Amino acid sequence: MNVSDMINVMKTLGIGQVYSDDETNQIFLTFLNLANDQLYSETANINSGILVNDPALVSVINQNSVTLTKTPFSISRVFPVGKKNALDGKSVLDFADYQFANSDSNDPSVYTSIGKNLMFWPFVNDISYTMNVWYAPERTMLELTTQESGIPYPASYQRVLVDGALYYLFQDESGFKNPKKENSAMERWDKGRMDLKSYFYGSNKMSIRTFENA
Repeated sequence: MNVSDMINVMKTLGIGQVYSDDETNQIFLTFLNLANDQLYSETANINSGILVNDPALVSVINQNSVTLTKTPFSISRVFPVGKKNALDGKSVLDFADYQFANSDSNDPSVYTSIGKNLMFWPFVNDISYTMNVWYAPERTMLELTTQESGIPYPASYQRVLVDGALYYLFQDESGFKNPKKENSAMERWDKGRMDLKSYFYGSNKMSIRTFENA
């Protein structure tokens, strides 16, 4: 189901017929993106289908950072290539505290990130480090032209987005508010999100957590 299909379903269930008006399409797309924002935030960390791998990010000598190809929503693993253990993630402030308390040169043991910039600590002078990073990228906005393959959920569960968008639609005060339909959509939305998360937990067979570099 592509985004255009989703919007047509929303129009049929929400209004009772299908319209092609561009302004109406954009309004319905807004509700679809509201649903996607919530669904993505709840599932990104367990959705292996969206993971990005930057396998060879090279730092500049005497600098303790690399730049990811995409802005991360959350980082799953950071492996210094050629070293045995993955790095431990820290918040920006905890990372700063760790830097202050561990000023000696050594192989990296922790990391943090700000935007696309991933920083590690400590490091040895005159060495360039290569990092292998796995992460979930920030969500992208759905567009009217977004195809099924560009929607970050399995095809069998993409209908959940429609239920979420209808829930937001029926809450709207500008002509769509309908408490009865809102309650029905909310029930489907809540159940659909739970079902999708159960699917991800059941199908997630990633073994990255136990990986060690040779």
